[in-house]
Formats: sequence, C-alpha cells, structure tokens
Amino acid sequence: MYRVASLVIDTSAVVAVLLNEPIRAALIGATEGCALVGAPTLPWEVGNALVTAVRRKRLAAAQASQA
Repeated sequence: MYRVASLVIDTSAVVAVLLNEPIRAALIGATEGCALVGAPTLPWEVGNALVTAVRRKRLAAAQASQA
C-alpha cells in the first residue's frame, strides 16, 4: 500500500507561496507529493496576514485580492 507523507503547513508558508516570495520554489519543492494539513483556521489566518500587509503598506490591496 502506498502512503503519502503528511506535513503541517502554517500561514507564513501559504502566504509566501501566494505572494510569490523568493522562498516559493523551495516550499513547493519541499512539499511536493505530500498531503498538506493546516489548522481549521488557516483561511482566516491567511486573510488576516494579507489585510495586515495592506494596512502596513507592504502589499497593495489589488495584490491581496489576487492572492
């Protein structure tokens, strides 16, 4: 029987991939073929991180909407 490794993913990793951060390729490579598991609150945490980045002017609102 084939088993897939499960990895717990956190908000910072998801946001890095969504925003095409320099570490994006490494994150995708490290998690390829794995089942990613996140907290049930992950969608809200990602949303909060994007809103915070917009408020701190680190990210344009249009970029956050596209993420």
